[in-house]
Amino acid sequence: MNNPAPSIPHLSARWKCFTPHFLLLAGSFVLMGCTGCEPAQNTTPPPTQEVLQAEGLFTRSLDILNDVERYNEGFEKTVDVQGEIVRLPVENFRNPEMLDTVVFQSNQWLRSQPVEEGWQPDPILLTLPSELREDLLVSQTINDLEKLRFAQDNKAWTFHDGWHLQEAIWLKEIAEHAKGEQADPLARARLLFDWTIRNIQLVESPENQRILPFQPWQVLLLGKGEVYHRAQIFTLLARQLGLDITYLTFPDPQNPSLQRSWVVGLLHDQELYLFDPQLGTPIPGPEGQGIATLSQVQKDDQLLRQLDLPERPYPVEAEMLAGGVTALVEASPHALARRMQILQAYSSGENRLVLTVDASELASRLERIEAVKEAIIWPLPYENIRTLSLFPAAIDRLKDALYPFIYPFATLWNARVAHLKGKYISEVGDHRADANQLYLKVRLNARDPRWINALGKLGVQMGFNEENNPFRFTLEEARQNASYWLGLVAYETKSYSASVNHLNTRTLADYPQGIWVRGAHYNLGRAYEQLNQPDRAKQAYEKLSDPISYAERAWRIKQLNPTEKSE
Repeated sequence: MNNPAPSIPHLSARWKCFTPHFLLLAGSFVLMGCTGCEPAQNTTPPPTQEVLQAEGLFTRSLDILNDVERYNEGFEKTVDVQGEIVRLPVENFRNPEMLDTVVFQSNQWLRSQPVEEGWQPDPILLTLPSELREDLLVSQTINDLEKLRFAQDNKAWTFHDGWHLQEAIWLKEIAEHAKGEQADPLARARLLFDWTIRNIQLVESPENQRILPFQPWQVLLLGKGEVYHRAQIFTLLARQLGLDITYLTFPDPQNPSLQRSWVVGLLHDQELYLFDPQLGTPIPGPEGQGIATLSQVQKDDQLLRQLDLPERPYPVEAEMLAGGVTALVEASPHALARRMQILQAYSSGENRLVLTVDASELASRLERIEAVKEAIIWPLPYENIRTLSLFPAAIDRLKDALYPFIYPFATLWNARVAHLKGKYISEVGDHRADANQLYLKVRLNARDPRWINALGKLGVQMGFNEENNPFRFTLEEARQNASYWLGLVAYETKSYSASVNHLNTRTLADYPQGIWVRGAHYNLGRAYEQLNQPDRAKQAYEKLSDPISYAERAWRIKQLNPTEKSE
């Protein structure tokens, strides 16, 4: 595994300086009328002032969520650098403040909504392992599902409903631009999966290091995660388009009491079409055509043998699946909460938000498939909650991971959000929502001597010494991020030669042991493919030789040389 970037010292005590005082924005009132209606036929009483105010608050909240990054205001900070007064442009990271506003206004809106009696939590929660259900924080979270109040708990922003709503906006935007013009469910799923593989670099936590309980929005922002993070992101993207995805496991042949994670499956026409999030490709169907289904793979081991490498066979055989698979349904506490169900039902049209899942209904459909032994809730979100309960230090480490995005470079946050939303290059002079220009700005600022000197001194003023000054690490990590993501932006805009240049020169050459080596080699291969340079693409893929990504390399090489046979 590549050497990680220097870790950032513990910063939790400094986070209070990143969130300004709460600012309550008044909700704008939007009068929603009907055109072309005859007054004599309108028997609906006019909305009351209370209802109009509630609708205005709802609309205002959506406006903030759709463009929250614009509230990251710029200002100048005066710093004394070796006797010289330097004024530096800094962004004021206000997302937490604005999402507090969203939660406040959403609660005002929620009080005006009719509520049905007899609500019960989804019974799929009963399939959670007992050790999770009995955890104090997990059980409290489950008990809170029925509450008619949006939450504002800031523990690593994990239980803050504003971040879940922001996550839904990002997922919706990604899904809409990633699917292109495709209408067919299989074609859409393939495009969403491909976006996930290209944009979420596969990483592996060091041995004996506890995995941080990242939320999906944090994985999207950071652009990297473990194999199950890829599976979760793909699942949630597909949900935005009405596609049902499940994570499949099967009994470990060496220890049948344990489940081995395998692939994600798209439920379509009463079949499960298989996508391998570590391999980075759908499992190919007969003769390499189409996407294999679970029932096909169970009956024909040769479908899996297509994925063998001479030096390393694909680690799953059809006989391992003979006893059936377990289908895991992604259903986080947010996705099962009563308040989210009400909000989703109210949203419509362009403002439609997919915030929830009918998990038991999906499980029922999955269990009708012969090869599926059982369908249960995916424990991952609840295991994350227990991790926060057992290891409170994980909260600080989660915040530290986001540090390069927040101070001094909220520019990097804004650039990444524009990237996720598909706002790659502006057609006008205003580059505030232009990922390409914002990434370039981060690169320039990160090497500006004024920034380096000023932030070094600022770190000392905040109590850090030269060895553990976080700003030195932050500047360089922000530049690494911007350099790599410029290559991905160029790929998305079909500027494949520019993508090769960014990935080769600004990422791999500048940071040969950096944090994006694996993603750079993979996306470099993809860019070379688009440029019809298969030999160079193979060279890029073959550098992905470490065990975790061998399969990701395998299928791409075979695509470039279909006559290559496994021994």
